Amino acid sequence: MVGSLLLDLVLQGKFEIDNDNRVIGAIAGNTGNEFLDQRLSGVLASSRPRTARFWVTHWRRRYREIQTIVLQNLVDLGVLERQEQRILGLFPTQQYFLTDESIQRETVQQVRAAVLEGIGLDSRMAALINLSSG
Repeated sequence: MVGSLLLDLVLQGKFEIDNDNRVIGAIAGNTGNEFLDQRLSGVLASSRPRTARFWVTHWRRRYREIQTIVLQNLVDLGVLERQEQRILGLFPTQQYFLTDESIQRETVQQVRAAVLEGIGLDSRMAALINLSSG
């Protein structure tokens, strides 16, 4: 999940990752997401270039609630719906469901077309596949 934050900043053109896996060319600006903006500010404030692995590890250790933040952001955007439940009637838990099943169908169709028909994927879809395989 933390890697997806870094990847989102790359896909937004806020910085690049060079062949040595270092974050380079960070560009200040608003991403439209306060949490991402704060992470970008941290990259910009770094005293020297750091690797992508450094930032993922740093964020994972420092922001243990990232999963909660990302899931809540997806709920706020209307992509996911949260349902409160209890396991064995005792332990509260939350489950998340897509609000629109067409999102999943479209994703599967794009991946299937890429694999079976050789149709290229856009950068977001390629990133999604890469993240889900790791």
